[in-house]
Amino acid sequence: MKHTLLILISLFGSLCYAQQTDPIKSLNIFFEGFHNRDSLKIKSVLSLDAKLFRTGNSKDGIPKRQEMSMTNFIKVVSSRPETPVWKEELGVPIVSQHQNLAQIWVPFSFYLDGELSHCGFNALQLFWDGTTWLITELSDTATKQCR
Repeated sequence: MKHTLLILISLFGSLCYAQQTDPIKSLNIFFEGFHNRDSLKIKSVLSLDAKLFRTGNSKDGIPKRQEMSMTNFIKVVSSRPETPVWKEELGVPIVSQHQNLAQIWVPFSFYLDGELSHCGFNALQLFWDGTTWLITELSDTATKQCR
């Protein structure tokens, strides 16, 4: 009985902790790594099987979803030259969270050397592993019609 009670208290405590932590921290770490070309920082908030998708429409207006390997994305980000300077400005995020699952929806504007390149929305799925909110999927939209 005592052993069962300790297990229940431990499980309840970990669920409460997950609900008290902020998945936005992982979003911020990801983009800090993105802006600083820091592959280790980016990887620190990704699940091992994280997926990356770009959504949009083809030239014919047909909806499409294209996957990019997270390994390739990290390589492109971390090995890019100093210029042009990449800057992704995030808008106000909307966070939905229950227990070990969270979703973040956040608008963005992407700049190259201070010039607006494209904009859209990022949608992130995150999983609380007991220590960190890990990004399991990141999908985005992109459009040139930003204003």
